[in-house]
Amino acid sequence: MSSSETALSRGPEHPGAHLGLTWRPLSVDDVEAAAALALAADAADRPLHPFTPHQIVQALTSPAADLAHNSLAGFSPQGVLDAMSLVRGEPERHRALLLATIHPQWRRRGIGRSLLRWQDARARQLLEESGTGAEGSRGARIGVFVDEHLTDRRRMCAAAGFAPVRWYRVLERQVRGAGLPPVAPVPRVRIVGLGPQWSEATRMAHHEAFARDFEPAVLSPRRWAERMAGTHFPWSFLALTERDEIAGYVLSSRSPQAWTDGTFGSTDFLGVRPAHRGRGIGRALLTRAIRAYAADDMQGARLDVDTENSSGALDLYASLGYEAREATVLYSIEL
Repeated sequence: MSSSETALSRGPEHPGAHLGLTWRPLSVDDVEAAAALALAADAADRPLHPFTPHQIVQALTSPAADLAHNSLAGFSPQGVLDAMSLVRGEPERHRALLLATIHPQWRRRGIGRSLLRWQDARARQLLEESGTGAEGSRGARIGVFVDEHLTDRRRMCAAAGFAPVRWYRVLERQVRGAGLPPVAPVPRVRIVGLGPQWSEATRMAHHEAFARDFEPAVLSPRRWAERMAGTHFPWSFLALTERDEIAGYVLSSRSPQAWTDGTFGSTDFLGVRPAHRGRGIGRALLTRAIRAYAADDMQGARLDVDTENSSGALDLYASLGYEAREATVLYSIEL
């Protein structure tokens, strides 16, 4: 084995013991401790997208996570999990994403900077191992999403060489006790409930709908299955042509108690294939979803939108009563 191969298998060095925590990779046995840490951090940070128990279980139990190499956890002298980080490789999207959280009592001690250095180093190794970003290949990205209001975290990312490259604005509208838009019929198209049997066809439609998006829309079957695992099917719909081809789709999930107050139906994906745009399909799908949220007594509806999205999409959301809230910022190192 060459020296470079040895370095890759060993991984970057852990943060120093002087920070007061002992370090080891996360394991599937840490699910409950990770959930408790996320809850404590969320209470302080009031994130736009709180970690759900489902996401934590998925992150720590997925075989693709490779926790032994792509995670790092810090434990207090009492054995309490007080810091954790993950590096998630997404070679099909030419990127690695960094996720981390630290208990509020352990902040402002340099732990966040040390974890970010470890993540950056591991992400570079991971991208090199996958061949992503290698010489002659398409450029790669190391990315981290930070809520707009978390100014300390944003400064930390900037100091580490990450640059803000995209803003994703949260849009919300009330549905409980509010007037609901009618579902306008679309000629030669019918709206039906999304079932698991449509998963693969919807994945293909998603690739086509977002082929020109800021980042590649390609999701492997495994990544798509992870996405679909969090989908609330009673709130998710397809627009089918007379030939039972997917013209558009909306995928929704149920948000936990949001820091903006209330429970929300979240529109995770709304897509219309290019050949079917301009027919009102997106409006029909979204209004159907909004009415489904209301039927289950949700406080509101929410979605994220790229602020550089087409004006047509922004006009659609505004016409349906959505209003802009805070944004999540994508910080990136371009390789």
